[in-house]
Formats: sequence, C-alpha cells, structure tokens
Amino acid sequence: MLRLIIHDYGLTNATRILRNLRDVATPDTKLILIEQVVPYACIDENESSINNNIPGARESRPPPPLLANLGKASAMGYLGDLQMYVALNGDERTLGMFCELTKRSGWNIVEIFSIPGSVRKQIVAVPA
Repeated sequence: MLRLIIHDYGLTNATRILRNLRDVATPDTKLILIEQVVPYACIDENESSINNNIPGARESRPPPPLLANLGKASAMGYLGDLQMYVALNGDERTLGMFCELTKRSGWNIVEIFSIPGSVRKQIVAVPA
C-alpha cells in the first residue's frame, strides 16, 4: 500500500517506483494506491471507456451547463497539482493518467474505491 506517495513524483520516477514493486510482486499481489484522482474539467471520450472497464470508476456527472468537475468547486485538486509540480516535480493525476502510469510499470487497475468524506480514492492494481 502506498498512501500519498506517487503524487510526489513525476512520470519517470513514479514509473520506476511501481516497476520495482512489480518486479518483486507475486501473481497474488495487490497494490493499493491511496491518492487523489483529479476530475476532468471537460468530458473526455477516453474517460468513458476507462469508466466502463474499471469497477468503481464511474462518477456521476453534474447536469449541463455545469463543468464536469464543477469548476471552482474542485479547484483544490488543480492547485495541489500545481504545488506538487513546482515543489517536487510531482503530479496529481486523473484516472487516465493513473491507468497510463500503472500500465507502463506492469500493473493493471482492477477496482477503485471512493473514501467517504475524502477527495482521495483507493486504487487497486494487480500485476499485468
């Protein structure tokens, strides 16, 4: 389990960390990432295929004309992303970015759990 670790690192270093974990994982290993999943500001066509394939990934969308991320209501995720990038060259990631990161490092996301009262989610991945 990695809690609030991966967001401290950019794609290259985060991939290296997860790849090292993958190299020592057994077929029964489950990786749990507890991280903030930044919502998309606009509807992304690729998002639909991701949401349909991963249990727990589907989020309800606000009605039009509201933005998919509710605009200023979710600004903290984007401000956190900017802070992580400037201070540590890190990233707060969207679900698509987590899928890319785990795929590059030899993991497959199999389920996502929301944490009630939190902007963070539990991302469960298994060896690819």
